[in-house]
Amino acid sequence: MIINKNELTSVTLKADYVNEMIIDGRKTIVMVVKTNYFLKTNIPNKANSREYTGSKNKAVKEMVHTLRNDPESFRFKNLGIRMVATEIIRNGNEVKLFFLPEEGIFNGGHTYKILRVNGNSNAYVYVTVEVNLPKEKLIDISVALNMSKKVEEFSKGEKIGAHDWIKDALPQESIIYKEGDEGEHHVTDVLKVANIFKVGKGNKYLESSFQISLLRKAKIVRENNEKQILSYTRYLLPDIWYLYKELRSNKVIQSNLPGRFSKKGELLQGMALVFIYGIQYMTEVNKNNIPVLKKDYSIEQALMTCEKLSKEVGKVINKPPFKDTKAEWVYRETKFQDRIKRLFADELL
Repeated sequence: MIINKNELTSVTLKADYVNEMIIDGRKTIVMVVKTNYFLKTNIPNKANSREYTGSKNKAVKEMVHTLRNDPESFRFKNLGIRMVATEIIRNGNEVKLFFLPEEGIFNGGHTYKILRVNGNSNAYVYVTVEVNLPKEKLIDISVALNMSKKVEEFSKGEKIGAHDWIKDALPQESIIYKEGDEGEHHVTDVLKVANIFKVGKGNKYLESSFQISLLRKAKIVRENNEKQILSYTRYLLPDIWYLYKELRSNKVIQSNLPGRFSKKGELLQGMALVFIYGIQYMTEVNKNNIPVLKKDYSIEQALMTCEKLSKEVGKVINKPPFKDTKAEWVYRETKFQDRIKRLFADELL
């Protein structure tokens, strides 16, 4: 493999102890390093299944406490940092590591983040570096090593590239794709919206798709990880995702519905999905089995239709048997869904 040097990140660590081994024809380095050598370093974390989850993680608080109050015991309490590097150059106990963009830390990312800020000369950490591991093996290893806290399915999806089609469809959106990411929206919410337009047999939308979006998030994420079976919705997704966000924040719709269907100034997600379910009538499955907006319809018209029909939806909710029912149970009720579907059908067909 030809390596472009511009792609490489390098970090030099000075160890108190270094052991270099060849195991099954592959090089492994084990080091004992003072934690202050990690201060302000820049080691990639792309090989890890998780990002740093911050102070809400109990282990983070414990590590900081140990470094500040009992640094000599840190190496006994910590499992260390494991990395994969493309190559190493060793000069005695000084080791220079070279990383490709997809390499770096695959276990111990939280330890590393803490040491970048709190490392000190009285605390040591064990560091293991595997040299030039195949990328396909690294994925399985990283997920397996993070099993002390089970890696979420959506994080696994990010690791194996199952979210790439969403990134292509929504390149400007601030989306959380794995644990520890920061963003305004969650990838599982994107998948719920896309799943409403899941195509079944005969170029028709799958009848159960809406209920699955409401109640079976894990199934949608798992299927996306395994087969990316919703990737054909990428052409409609930018419009429908825009509609979803507008519905969540729309004050006209919120004012036309009972207060229990909003929380913290936003329309409940399930209710927004109900409106998107109705908007199916503005779309069709083309000859290539791809959901698209029908001719002469726009997503702006879809939003205006939702605003208009929200008055009628409010009237339905304010009558038995939905009037005194908890919001979550209203939009999960098949009878309610059928009533809303008919309202949209009468308006659009």
